[in-house]
Amino acid sequence: AEPLTRNGSINISPTWSPDGRMVLFTCFRRRNPDLYGISLLTGKVELISSLPGVNAAPSFHPDGRKIALMMRGGEGTDIFLLPFPHGRPSLLVGGWANETSPSFSPDGRKIAFVSDRTGTPQVYIKDLVSGRVTRLTFEGSYNCSPAWSPRGNWIAYSGMVGGRFHIFVIRPDGT
Repeated sequence: AEPLTRNGSINISPTWSPDGRMVLFTCFRRRNPDLYGISLLTGKVELISSLPGVNAAPSFHPDGRKIALMMRGGEGTDIFLLPFPHGRPSLLVGGWANETSPSFSPDGRKIAFVSDRTGTPQVYIKDLVSGRVTRLTFEGSYNCSPAWSPRGNWIAYSGMVGGRFHIFVIRPDGT
């Protein structure tokens, strides 16, 4: 294994760019969880987002021109859309609850995410065309980390059942 970061700080949540030339990650080196990108061609590290509060859990849109990420919003964490590599963030999913773990569908038309709006973390999908939000998971006391299959016909996620985390798959229509 070859380390990409050697900055003496905590570095978490790596995410590949669609073209494979960059890895985004969250780093605490400025005492705030900021979002950075590292070029795999040059090794150059670039600050992407450093708004006060959380800048974490990035997900690239398949076109590579925008990312969804979790940021500290109003009362909880919200999901914002950020033009890549730089731009002004806009709210994608938010409210009083904690919205986390964004994951774009392969066609870029939907985003899976986790919200505790019902009291426990559950997986949801937002249709980015219609704006409709649909709850996918109803079992498990803590569901997290949704990830789309390459064809977009499944979403894998971690779910706690019986005090243990397991990996589950569910179709985007909830079946």
